[in-house]
Amino acid sequence: MKRIMLLLASAMIGITTTCSGADGLGVSIEPSRDQFTSESIPFRVVFTNTTKSKITFPEPIRGKNLAFFVFADNQKGGLLARSGVIKTQLNDGGTPPDSPKRISVDPGHAWKTEYFDLFKHTSPPSMISTGQTVRVTVTYSLKDDKYEDSILVSIPLHDLTIMPEYISSEKALELARSDFVKKMQGNLGVYRDVVPSVQCVNGVYRVVYAHPNPPKTRGCFDVVIKVDATTGNVTY
Repeated sequence: MKRIMLLLASAMIGITTTCSGADGLGVSIEPSRDQFTSESIPFRVVFTNTTKSKITFPEPIRGKNLAFFVFADNQKGGLLARSGVIKTQLNDGGTPPDSPKRISVDPGHAWKTEYFDLFKHTSPPSMISTGQTVRVTVTYSLKDDKYEDSILVSIPLHDLTIMPEYISSEKALELARSDFVKKMQGNLGVYRDVVPSVQCVNGVYRVVYAHPNPPKTRGCFDVVIKVDATTGNVTY
């Protein structure tokens, strides 16, 4: 199997990547040019035709023939998170459907997937820590062949900066509480007397209503409300 070594230099995120392929189909990971944050690491997968003839292959489908894995930063590091099969992708038999669509790539050209996000498309994201270096591996399976690429990514620390154009934490708390009261139809129940905490992380205020668990009860009773520090939009 031919191995292609590629080094991407970046002072912010420090990425290195190794790509291996066969039969003239090269598979590589392309990180987004946008700045990474502690909560967003976008990337896409690039399929390159290195032959002199057109190559056709089944469409890569996450959970079917395309998988993501996140490991600790060394070659022997343990598995931290991985992609799974999305329920909407399952057929009636409970298995991922075959890909009816085929991708054709001309000689010397490349086809790219949509952007995926390390935190949104692998689970559990809580195992990936800020300030940590992880190895992200993408595999594409085609019959008995497997195409793989790996990159090392340094997860940035939380950006706690409150920029001048941001709304104030007091305003964020007001918007969050107003939306929470509306969502609960005025009945806050156990959260009525809870004093929420407010923190701005990566340009988003996190308003957390923390309620202690009842004795001998498992689970999380915290309510986390996110308020965009620029627009004031509220999400959960």
